[in-house]
Amino acid sequence: MSIIARIRRKILSGQIVFSQHVLNDKLVQFDLEQEDLLEAMLAGEVEWRGTDDPRGTVHHVVCETADGLFIDVRCRFTSIQHLLIITFDEY
Repeated sequence: MSIIARIRRKILSGQIVFSQHVLNDKLVQFDLEQEDLLEAMLAGEVEWRGTDDPRGTVHHVVCETADGLFIDVRCRFTSIQHLLIITFDEY
């Protein structure tokens, strides 16, 4: 199964964890709801992976929000196989 398929599967099954940074800062900064971010990710693609983080591979999902904003969402799979959404920025 491809990485983006795994990411989509986790989103659809609700196996997601948002970092406090996303919840407290990024969603407010970009005026988005959690659902908006997840909807965009479902239609996004993994553009690259960062493998230099000792906590695990970070997947960069590039996607477009309903408002037309292109964002780069950084996420990883946790030890209990949830999808952790670490942060995102404008692409």
